[in-house]
Amino acid sequence: MGFRPDELVGRRTFYDIHPEEGREAFREQSFAALESGAVFSGVLNPAVSSDGRIVWLSTSASTVLGPDGSPVGYRGMDTDISEQVLAKIAVEESETNFRTFFDTLDDIIVVASQDGHILYANRSLHTKLQYSEQELHGMHILDLHAKEDHEEARSILADMFKGLRGACPLSLQRKDGSFMPAETRV
Repeated sequence: MGFRPDELVGRRTFYDIHPEEGREAFREQSFAALESGAVFSGVLNPAVSSDGRIVWLSTSASTVLGPDGSPVGYRGMDTDISEQVLAKIAVEESETNFRTFFDTLDDIIVVASQDGHILYANRSLHTKLQYSEQELHGMHILDLHAKEDHEEARSILADMFKGLRGACPLSLQRKDGSFMPAETRV
């Protein structure tokens, strides 16, 4: 955290290193756990280092009892888990950015498993083919084509995966049974 012992001992309470926003909630939560004798373990909380950086800590502590059995304090340990927290935040931001990009494209985009089951589809598919997200769950990619075209679509897609064809010219079938001209690429 960058503090010298003399900056902490007797001059600074543990709670002073927490950002003002959320400081009181952390104090109440930790006191409630410790007064009840519970182990205060793995609580994620931000702290402010001596140079003003936010450091993410995983706090674990247990109650210290006085001679009469009442709580007089606690002993604990903080583990700096900033790297993991920041990595998680970066992944969440990346996922949000990807989702935004994915959903704003006008082309229909489908992500399917290797066996052809639809995992994700962008909003364009929902808008143009009229299937809800729930309806797509469990559907096969071939279900987006007319039943009579399934075998031809299966053959074309297999050729596309082998690099023998660049596109599938078969129309896509909307939920209402009408057709939308399309050129599918893998």
